[in-house]
Amino acid sequence: MRKIILIALSLAALTSLVYCQDVFSESLAVEELIAYNLWRQKNGRVYNSDEEQFFRQIVFVENKRKVDNHNSQNQLSLEL
Repeated sequence: MRKIILIALSLAALTSLVYCQDVFSESLAVEELIAYNLWRQKNGRVYNSDEEQFFRQIVFVENKRKVDNHNSQNQLSLEL
């Protein structure tokens, strides 16, 4: 049973690393880090580990980039 749990945790960690690979290829801008920290403080987010906080930061930055990219396009029917 312990081996199964260890394998599951290892796969979860590997999956999160693969998911984050795109963000690792681009450096995070200081403005993105500030925006994340302001959002986290405003919403009272506290995470159990540095790894989880880092993962959440990457998700935030990816989503912010998608919204910024969408909003920068011409002829939008909806602004995010």
